[in-house]
Amino acid sequence: MAQPGPKPRNAYGRTKHLKDLEKFAEELSTIVNKQLPSYEKPYGQVAVLAFHWENDDLGVAPLEAELLDVFRKIYGFNVESFTIPAASNATIDLLEKLVKFYRKWDAKDALTIYIYSGHAEEADQAGYQYMLG
Repeated sequence: MAQPGPKPRNAYGRTKHLKDLEKFAEELSTIVNKQLPSYEKPYGQVAVLAFHWENDDLGVAPLEAELLDVFRKIYGFNVESFTIPAASNATIDLLEKLVKFYRKWDAKDALTIYIYSGHAEEADQAGYQYMLG
């Protein structure tokens, strides 16, 4: 068995490697924490789009307005409402609104919430299309 040499224990760089590892762990933790939402402010912005039909036979519009009020007043979210027209161009109008809303509020740290109030049914026997309304 070999006798230990006259060099001190840390001469082999153990202490230096340990400090480097600790520094790496701290830097990694800082980077990860910057990328993840924090508890205090999980998102830079939150936007809510609620939409319902013009021919609202369920009476959802007042409830939708009340919910958006809560999101805006209590949580400070950006809110918008859209009434889907009861016309042949409803799909195009809705898609345009969704794209416009997305482009307006899209950001790396954004949360967007979409709320549909209404009902739907199958439009064909195969179940490939649905009618919203």
